[in-house]
Amino acid sequence: MTSHNPNAINKLNFDNVIAISGNNAINFKFADPLLVSYLAKRPNFDILKLLFSNKIILVEGPSEEMLINTIFSNDTSNLNSIDVLSIGHKGFKMFLEIWLLLNKGNLNKKIGIIRDFDNQPKAKDDHDIYETENPNIFVRTTTEYTLEDEIVTNENNRNNLSKLFGVANNSNSISEYMKSCKTESILTVCNAWQLNKDLIIPPKHISEIIDLVK
Repeated sequence: MTSHNPNAINKLNFDNVIAISGNNAINFKFADPLLVSYLAKRPNFDILKLLFSNKIILVEGPSEEMLINTIFSNDTSNLNSIDVLSIGHKGFKMFLEIWLLLNKGNLNKKIGIIRDFDNQPKAKDDHDIYETENPNIFVRTTTEYTLEDEIVTNENNRNNLSKLFGVANNSNSISEYMKSCKTESILTVCNAWQLNKDLIIPPKHISEIIDLVK
């Protein structure tokens, strides 16, 4: 049975699912039980997009998702073939292992990972290995602690965001304000950015992933 509706998979036990893409096929009955269990515990996650999108970007949360979708809406080039999925936490390795079951070595499929540094160099290294070992996986991490810190490191961004939020024109004040109301502040930025395309310059780690995946 095939369907565009992810509920077709979500309502089944995963050991009854066979996924086919390109020249690869997975019978989840024989897949790593840990991966199958992980999928089963995430019934509302769009498993079909993860497995079958030709170009996909995974992000930690709604802030990155909104920012990237605003970049797409502001860009005149055709970026609508890229799917963006928020996984709801900062660990991507299990998702990459699942994705690789079906897409390893398939250069027609690309996946990008956007993550925060969070002062965790080992976690960064653990994720970077996936890019080193796979030509269709791309991983970028903020240089600063989080997305908000990364955005305000650009001088023009800092000046414009200071005016937008009405806070002191220094990186710490702006980033702390944004982190105090993360989703709401990014929503404000995205709405203003759609009206003024020069409001901010996207953070480098996000721009690089978009360029690599598109």
